[in-house]
Amino acid sequence: MESNKDVALTAAAQRVTEKESALYAALQLEQAPAYAMPDGPLPMSHFSDDTFELFVGDVLSEVKGSPDWDWYDTVHRFSGGADGGRDVMLHAAGHCTGTVQCKKYISHVDLTMVLVEITKYFLHATFDASLISAGVPHFRWYLAASEGTTGPATIFLSGAGVEHITLYRDQIADAAVKARDKNAYLRNRPELTSLDGSGLCDLIWDRLCTSYFGFLRRAELSRLVQMLPGVKSRYYRLQPIVTGDMSAVMERLNHIAGLLHREPNDETNARGIVTSYFPHTLLSGDALNIALLPACGQDSLTVLGHLLREKCEDACGSEPVIIVTSANAFTPDQFGDIQELMASTTHPAILVAGCGKVNGRILNEWKEDSTLLFPDEDWKAAGMKQYQAGWCWVRLSDERAWCHVLIENVPADPSCGQGAQHLCLIFRDAHFWPVLGQDYFCGWAPTRGLLRRLFVTVEEEGEKRRHIIALCASDGARPAEVRSAVSNAHNLSARARICLLMCHSGSANYGPDMRSMCGVFPATDSSCEMLATRTFIPDGAVLRSSTTLLALMTLRWMDESSEIGAVNLFCLKDHRLEDDFPALMTELLNTVNRFSLMMPPGVIARANRELSQQYATDKGMSARLFIHHCLRQLARYSVANPNDIPLHELCIGKLAELNSYLRQHHNVHWQTENQLSGTLKWQAPNSAAMHIIALEDPRKASRQFQAQIADWISEPGEHPCLHVLASGWGSIEEGLVDPAVIPRSNLTVVAPPPNPQGRDAAECNASRKASLSALSALDDLFLTNAGINEIDGLLLRMRNMTQ
Repeated sequence: MESNKDVALTAAAQRVTEKESALYAALQLEQAPAYAMPDGPLPMSHFSDDTFELFVGDVLSEVKGSPDWDWYDTVHRFSGGADGGRDVMLHAAGHCTGTVQCKKYISHVDLTMVLVEITKYFLHATFDASLISAGVPHFRWYLAASEGTTGPATIFLSGAGVEHITLYRDQIADAAVKARDKNAYLRNRPELTSLDGSGLCDLIWDRLCTSYFGFLRRAELSRLVQMLPGVKSRYYRLQPIVTGDMSAVMERLNHIAGLLHREPNDETNARGIVTSYFPHTLLSGDALNIALLPACGQDSLTVLGHLLREKCEDACGSEPVIIVTSANAFTPDQFGDIQELMASTTHPAILVAGCGKVNGRILNEWKEDSTLLFPDEDWKAAGMKQYQAGWCWVRLSDERAWCHVLIENVPADPSCGQGAQHLCLIFRDAHFWPVLGQDYFCGWAPTRGLLRRLFVTVEEEGEKRRHIIALCASDGARPAEVRSAVSNAHNLSARARICLLMCHSGSANYGPDMRSMCGVFPATDSSCEMLATRTFIPDGAVLRSSTTLLALMTLRWMDESSEIGAVNLFCLKDHRLEDDFPALMTELLNTVNRFSLMMPPGVIARANRELSQQYATDKGMSARLFIHHCLRQLARYSVANPNDIPLHELCIGKLAELNSYLRQHHNVHWQTENQLSGTLKWQAPNSAAMHIIALEDPRKASRQFQAQIADWISEPGEHPCLHVLASGWGSIEEGLVDPAVIPRSNLTVVAPPPNPQGRDAAECNASRKASLSALSALDDLFLTNAGINEIDGLLLRMRNMTQ
């Protein structure tokens, strides 16, 4: 006959408590997506502690009576609180035959925690006989973990019996002391207060040696749930395809990818996606905050520290930011430093970071670290191989940062080992795919490539959702592979909104049209701070300079367009982040550097150093004036478009070197007043200033330069004397330009003064004077590296022409 206690337990198990009803109601509002991946682990990290206990209880209720689960007939759940180490109790014919301790953790459960929980339960059972019913030959203690267990914990829970338990005697004794001291009930039991670890161990030893242990990690729970459609539909939002029949999807994949053959494990590999669900949003409305970090080595750690401590909040306020580095930005031994930075930051952030090649033995050691999550708990690295690896940290709340380990599945180096799974972090408003370079650059053909798995996910959703690909790129990718990767993402845009965030190291060089290929696709940047990749489909925007070690930006990600808003670029100087050169200055220095490679042997290149030093003095005003005159010659000043500079790079590069050479003279300085003309200003002692400008245009003859100067003279307003050094079609007629005898290219009518005294209405304003000479004279001095005396002679000759 059942006792009153057994009847009460049975009644409690048959009804849904108010708390459970509230939990079930909340589940309907926040369900994680479940895809058609029968063997794939389901997300559980988003569950609350109570929901995870409810979930485990429902799973065990549904599987009772099936093979391996036929040793109990009733499931009881304890609704939170001080439960003495039991969250779910399992009974058979009214007798307690087992218990399940649930741990909803963002990391793996280690052996110490397992032993503390076991000893706590068994010490409680010493004083409460209902926890382990008499006559049960083998009591079962299970751990349910929302993620996984470390290797030592898994090994312990996989064994049983005197011989196995004896191996852990000392550790069990230590754990028993911790369990007693941390639990108020046990701490206050007079029978336990005077016992040391060995004595506590003796109290529970016989029961430990006759008990069975086991685990229900995320992987085991997922396999059970895949067989339980009722539980699956209660806790997860089912996608259109949930049967596991992927044949139709695979046929469409083969069609779009143009594949002519099917691999034996094609469908299995295509399902190799591990998901984690986060009840957070990545976007603020349609705005996505992005940080690209192309720094490498020790610089990358310094830049990351400044970013997390200062720049994130300055640029993004309280909104989350996605940080992407290159595949080799960090080294494996920097993990602890990065972990400390992510743990201490108060800003919501996702960091996708490459750490280069990692030895398989180190990866296996990482698997024993409870703070690191691997996509596949059963995967083990080959100790003799190297693996391209990385990390993905998630810190979006006050909880400690999650860290997922990334392993390249399709290595470019055939001697490297390979992983098997891709991680997909699912947020309320976007799917997030952290990926290492070759997994994306490999294209459609490899069965473990990201494109195939992305296609399967997009096909299964049946709606146009946002997908963000955070690509840690390696510098070994060929330009054709990079172009193809961008186009492949675009091929899926009909079914999904895809944003590709690509980060190479700053030292990567894919040519003047692609630079280091750190950027966003698709995207446009109306500010022109980033370079438009006009030769790509779709268009993107990439960083212009190799000196940029951090780029912070906001992407307005609309249905039909993606436009970059505010862009902040930083370089590193003396271990501090400083504003990098703006786009116009960057393009000028890039042009100067490329031109220096074409200069004759023995000729000294000065422009890069000269322009960089001058930028620190005038914040680029002289450089802006110089570029304006190179592109628009004597027209009134207007800010140039940096994208126009590469179209005239030979001219600009040459004139930059000539101006920098002439600037060596102690009385010659850069001109910084944008209402005046000229790139340089020469002012000898006791003499009026003279402005100097060098023009080069092979389409213009001497007469056309003179006409242009005459137009300038005719403009109103006083101006210092101007001397023009010109190079064009044919020889240059040198001397003072007289507008009265030069047919101006654009006749300007000057209004007559109040008392004209017979002046012609077409007469030029006589408040300006300008002269013209051949640029070749300066060319000759530059090419022979002539000294100050020769420069002084040239300057005096120019002045004499304006007298």
